[in-house]
Amino acid sequence: VTEAILFYDAGCPGCRLFARIILAADRERRIRTAPLDSPDADRVLGRMSKRRRFGSYHLVVGNRVASGASGMGPLLEQPSLLRPLGRLVQRSPTAHAAAASAYRFAARHRGKIARMVPRIDLPR
Repeated sequence: VTEAILFYDAGCPGCRLFARIILAADRERRIRTAPLDSPDADRVLGRMSKRRRFGSYHLVVGNRVASGASGMGPLLEQPSLLRPLGRLVQRSPTAHAAAASAYRFAARHRGKIARMVPRIDLPR
């Protein structure tokens, strides 16, 4: 099984919540997380511009990178609890558009969301 790494903005409460939800659904512990400003991110995402790197989350599986709205399907496919949803998002243009819209909405309003989300630390 290829390791999946979810890089996220550790300074963003909504981003931490999003990563926590993904980890909670990952019963097989196939996904590990790392902040976007971590040494792991430097090693794996080092060629990415700083603006792109900090502009969204990035899921790295093997040598493939899925990011932001377009990466929702691949991300949701990783944990077995969300895999059916991830496959739907990958295969259905309507589901893909809905997931991408939801992600863009959350990203656009992350400051407001951050004020509503309590401090959440990731367990791993």
